[in-house]
Amino acid sequence: MEGDIIVTARRRPEALTEAPVALSLIGAADIERLDMRTLEDVTLRTPGVQFTEQATLIPGRVNTAIRFRGMDTNQPVPSQQVGTIFLDGVYVATGVQSLDLNALERIEVIKGPQSATFGRSTFGGAINYVMRTPSFVPQGRVSASIAEYGTYDVSLNHEGPLLGDVVAYRVGLRGFGTGGQYTSIADGGRLGQERTLSGNLTLYAEPTPDLRIRLRGFYGEDRDGQNDGIFLGSALSNFGQGPDLANCNELIPSRQGVVPDYFCGNVNDIVANAGFDWEDLVGNNTRLTPATLALFAADEANGRPKVSNVPRRTTMGLNRDQLRLAGILDWDLNGGGIFDNSTISVLTGYNRVAVDYVHDFDHAPVAAWLEQDPQFDEDYSFEARFSSDQDRRLRFSLGVSYLDILHVEGGSGGVLVYDYLEERGVPTIFGTPTLENPVVVYSADPVEETGQTLGIFGYVGFDVTDRLTLDFEGRFQRDTIGQGAEFEATFENFLPRVTLSYEAIEDGVVWATYSKGNLPGFFNASIPGLTPSELEDVEELLGEVGVFNDEEELQNYEIGWRQAIADGAINFSLVGYYMEWTNQKTRVGVPVVDDPTGRARVLTLQTNAGNSDLWGIEFEGSFRATEQLSGSVMVNWARAEYSDFTCPFSNFVVGSVSGRAECTGNTTPKFPEWSGSLALSWDDELTADWDYYVTADGNYMGRAYNEEANFSWIGDTFRANLRAGVRRDNLRLEAFATNLFDNDDLLSASRISDFTTESLFGFASNFGLIVTPPQRRTIGVRATFDF
Repeated sequence: MEGDIIVTARRRPEALTEAPVALSLIGAADIERLDMRTLEDVTLRTPGVQFTEQATLIPGRVNTAIRFRGMDTNQPVPSQQVGTIFLDGVYVATGVQSLDLNALERIEVIKGPQSATFGRSTFGGAINYVMRTPSFVPQGRVSASIAEYGTYDVSLNHEGPLLGDVVAYRVGLRGFGTGGQYTSIADGGRLGQERTLSGNLTLYAEPTPDLRIRLRGFYGEDRDGQNDGIFLGSALSNFGQGPDLANCNELIPSRQGVVPDYFCGNVNDIVANAGFDWEDLVGNNTRLTPATLALFAADEANGRPKVSNVPRRTTMGLNRDQLRLAGILDWDLNGGGIFDNSTISVLTGYNRVAVDYVHDFDHAPVAAWLEQDPQFDEDYSFEARFSSDQDRRLRFSLGVSYLDILHVEGGSGGVLVYDYLEERGVPTIFGTPTLENPVVVYSADPVEETGQTLGIFGYVGFDVTDRLTLDFEGRFQRDTIGQGAEFEATFENFLPRVTLSYEAIEDGVVWATYSKGNLPGFFNASIPGLTPSELEDVEELLGEVGVFNDEEELQNYEIGWRQAIADGAINFSLVGYYMEWTNQKTRVGVPVVDDPTGRARVLTLQTNAGNSDLWGIEFEGSFRATEQLSGSVMVNWARAEYSDFTCPFSNFVVGSVSGRAECTGNTTPKFPEWSGSLALSWDDELTADWDYYVTADGNYMGRAYNEEANFSWIGDTFRANLRAGVRRDNLRLEAFATNLFDNDDLLSASRISDFTTESLFGFASNFGLIVTPPQRRTIGVRATFDF
């Protein structure tokens, strides 16, 4: 029965049907049944949350951006995300796409501000991956799948006693890879290749019945090729090599004759109506010339700033190494009085993620702009809390936490190289690049962001009656953020959450909640170093820009109902919310002409652009209709609107080479208003020894805008998956097809400055789209053996 499922979304154990919080739970059985492998698989079946591998402008697995309840951010910096992943309660800044879901006991997706419970980086929500606790009974599992396009996923897990009935272990290894589904029209190289090799080890000790200790380690290596993102441009793009698909000037009379052009309408339809398939447009370069590679590999002695400790990439693509360590202790006290049946919990964590990313910067068929983006993230965390007996009428918890974060990246975009274009006769202010002599356009010293967060938190819960409960949670949080040696700011907040819940029916709860979240400010560290003429370039586009941005705030008002019916045969959750997001930041690339060299460069700046109102309804349910038929359903409606917002650097809207656009009343991009999913499973007996099953699931995504101006969007789309197999006690054999009907709609899209123009400063006023093409229908087989 679902009421017996224990969750820890509020940092304390409670039955799922009694948890008054907007929580979606995905258990190990769900992960296996639907063969979930990535965070994207999880969010497709969860209301109120969305994730794609094109986190910002760059497709692929390099950045992480989880969107909650219509909230969009174009910030790649971990501290500026609206939500984050926790692994056993330990903060995970980046690299979540390659975590092994097979090692999990459950996934808890919590929507709305979670600052009172989890602290920093949970502005809009949090996702907690809970690892499996090792068993003292020896057991293991081997799982392997192979599919089209060179896709494979192989894992081995084993657990059992290490020291009698005191210490147990669980060890897991995983190898994942895909050969990619697209071939570059530029040089014939394969795009979208991914490789992951990872391992995890968990030790569980129970030296006494009252003391439980878990030590967990994870190490992973990602080795990906050039991503399969596509650049869509206008007539000014690609040096005349790419198709002119921009259509705004044609559709909007007021823009007649305006140059440059842009995209208006459903991008899928624009491409299809022009007679193109996505294979015709994938133009990423996959190879580096020796001269360009030498520039990327140069050391400090040769004038090339470095980010230390990153796994150097010698071809196009991504190298990422990650190490994650955690220790968790729970000690039950039975000293009578306040200490009777109380618990002391201690959690410590360490994460280290090192990345080197070499990619085709403009995604265009012409070998012009190439970039190297090294990045290093390291954090330490500690939390200790005392919790009273949770079965008492008056209960409480009190704790302290500390998080120390270091984020280093190779300047505002790493090293940008203007490659060989001599044969095209393209004039350039950067010099004359040749095959043997590409030109470094931009190479900045590494930018170092630091953050220390101290939190004192707690909650008090009181059963007003046997059915009515009032919970008050709060966190006093002190954030100190810094950038480089010169910039540092400290700010303090009290972040509350108040919940009134009522058990109207057995195995169910209704609730009303008010909560608040905050997102730290951010430095524009490059502003003080600008010359007067450079600052004039910036202010011409953005107006006055300060060195420090104000922190953002989110007020959340929420009502919900969770219920189990017919002894758990039917379960559902219905949540409605309204949120106010103030001081919303946006990230902007601003071109300036460098003094005194005269070279063009791009500054990455942040501004507080305005406010948003967000409201919506989240429904999810599961059922078992018969012994054979079961299923789950999710429906999400999210309306997110700018209540007062200026779109910086949106000159394609106003039809000029400079200026800002008023976007008040527009819908925030990337998050669909409507989305949903449905999964049906049929399980029955085949023979005396074998059972068979069939599982079909479908995911619907509605229209999602690509930019704040709401000119272009990805239309609604539906993708279905089918899997069928047989199983006995220890063996499972399955065939599957993902994207069964071979839907060819885009997965995601983002506006980007068009750097591939013949005009010297064309990127200042010319825009295109970076899009992620569809993943084709893929057929494969999977086998699982338990021993």
